[in-house]
Amino acid sequence: MTPRILIKIGSLAFNGEDGFKDLAQAIRSIQHAEIIIVHGGGAEISQALKDAHRESVFIDGIRITQAEDIKIVENVLSETINVLDALKTGRVPVVSPISADESGESYNVNADSAAAALSAGAQCTDLVFITDVPGVLVEERICPSLTVQKAKALIGNSTIKGGMVAKMESAFEALDNNVPRVHIIQWQGPSTLESILTGDFTTGTTIHR
Repeated sequence: MTPRILIKIGSLAFNGEDGFKDLAQAIRSIQHAEIIIVHGGGAEISQALKDAHRESVFIDGIRITQAEDIKIVENVLSETINVLDALKTGRVPVVSPISADESGESYNVNADSAAAALSAGAQCTDLVFITDVPGVLVEERICPSLTVQKAKALIGNSTIKGGMVAKMESAFEALDNNVPRVHIIQWQGPSTLESILTGDFTTGTTIHR
């Protein structure tokens, strides 16, 4: 089976354009795996709302999108950021987390949750969260490997807290739906994706059953 990796890119995962160029180079160099990208856009959304004199509201690290703000958010995620013709032209799919209900009403789904659901639906072998932090920290050290049971215990004693809790819950959802591995990593250059495929990586945290 060809490995299929879903990459969720956080809005602060890369510092400038060079990081995205590195990612594109890494994806292009991989011939033996399929890549899907889900992108967030938290920083861009916050700025767009600020420009519109609207407030950004978060609860437990999750953005709460008001009905009157959904058009602003949808414009940022699905037009400003997204590559809309990717599937038609055979390129790497780049997916916005904006979703709709049965009546066509748009919702700003948390990008981590969207990535978990899509990775399960696409039967991915790996879900990779590229973030601005190096992994899950336990006693100020990166924990290289966590079982679901251990991760839940760390949430219970508040070692894992804030926005990382939402990310871990998305990881649990993916694992519950037969995605074998979930990785939380900081970009380490073009070799990052290849190291995940080979298992030869020394940074980040992998969550598994």
